[in-house]
Amino acid sequence: MGPGFWRTTLVAIAALAAGLALYRVFGVEEGVPELPGFYVSQGAEAAAQLPLVDTQGRPARLADYRGRALVLFFGFVRCPDVCPTRLYELAQAMKALGPDRERVQVLLVTVDPERDTPALLKGYVAAFDPAFGGLTGTTAQVDALAKRLYVAYRKVPLGADYTMDHSAATYLVDPQGRAVWVSGVDTTQDQLLAALRALVR
Repeated sequence: MGPGFWRTTLVAIAALAAGLALYRVFGVEEGVPELPGFYVSQGAEAAAQLPLVDTQGRPARLADYRGRALVLFFGFVRCPDVCPTRLYELAQAMKALGPDRERVQVLLVTVDPERDTPALLKGYVAAFDPAFGGLTGTTAQVDALAKRLYVAYRKVPLGADYTMDHSAATYLVDPQGRAVWVSGVDTTQDQLLAALRALVR
């Protein structure tokens, strides 16, 4: 069974886990909207307080970004396909937002903290958009956030080296940090853009 099998399996596992976590499609509390193409999931408040490290090497938490809508993608710098494709799509979405992009923060959360240093992450995400940020930390810290948000990933030996297989969902957090939305398997670029516009207006 090759990397493709594991990637498909991990996506299915993540979708199932997120599905089990869904508890109200129409919002966690009054005023939290439904976003077509995305599913409301638990974990926003608990995830917001978990310690991580930003691209400047400083302690950071998701709560530090309150006031802006967050777009989270879990990947890694050496990812050969899914990560650069998604970051490119996110960069295009940010351009389409126009002035509203100032109210959105895109963050790549590495699933390979052993190799993805803050400096490496910073240079990588900036190649797609200078405003993109990144988060890393210890393996335990990244694992804790991934567990809260039902993100699946695993290390896969590759000769004397290794790669990472990981789920490919996009996570949105509203500016108040009240809710997390998870993209579905068939979420389109238009739905992503519409969701971001809904969160910042």
